[in-house]
Amino acid sequence: MMHESSIPTKQRVVLLGASNVRMSLASAIATARGYLGTPLDVLVAAGHGRSYGQPTRVLARTLSGISECELWEHLDQSGAAATHALVTDIGNDLLYGSTPQQTIDWVRTCIDRLAEHGTEVVISRLPMASIESLSAARFRVFRRLLFPGNRMSLSDLRSRARELDDGLEELADGQRMQLVRPEHQWYGLDPIHPRFRHWDASYERFLAGWKREGNHDSPPGPRPSPPVSWGDHLRASLWTSSRRLVWGKVRSTAQPCARLRDETRVWMF
Repeated sequence: MMHESSIPTKQRVVLLGASNVRMSLASAIATARGYLGTPLDVLVAAGHGRSYGQPTRVLARTLSGISECELWEHLDQSGAAATHALVTDIGNDLLYGSTPQQTIDWVRTCIDRLAEHGTEVVISRLPMASIESLSAARFRVFRRLLFPGNRMSLSDLRSRARELDDGLEELADGQRMQLVRPEHQWYGLDPIHPRFRHWDASYERFLAGWKREGNHDSPPGPRPSPPVSWGDHLRASLWTSSRRLVWGKVRSTAQPCARLRDETRVWMF
């Protein structure tokens, strides 16, 4: 399952998240290439409804929790490289019934594993402005569509979200990481998924916290990168994880699942 992992590139990128990363993966990779140059090795643990600590099922597909997936074994075996990570989509677990502290513990496990590789980490905080402005009616629709088994009230969600967001701030204290707050204007009727036209801007804001190798004084500015086309988004949507359950049966995909024209390679876990 660890094909083509023996030759590390100069820069390595780790993207951890759920549906936001999965939907906008082409934008994330294009922005990373703009900040860090190419080629990159990109390791992705993401997926619709993905949890940081427990298996989750969406339709017929089940993925393991991010903290337990094969990405960590690959990272340990793939050799030394300057590594940069984005940890985002932290909040799904609240709607699966996990406590804020349990979610923080799972995220801390991921951060500790990244720290073993000297990783520059950016954490995206929760979109609190969007959550605080959410109406009860819109919350019921959102909950029914995305988390149909959940019966949490809006007031409970807000309380747990505040606790989780505060916990992320405490987690970042004294650590080699930066916290970035999502912008309220990125969101529309959907309180947790930025609108398509803001995908590029969101990653430009998140990844601005990364530092290029050899420059630890200030974050770099983005280099011009080719525009992300609908074809790029479509191709990225077809990349599949190394291991998943579909209708209860194990399905595997050889990795890396993609090699781009500039020799950037993409692994999905």
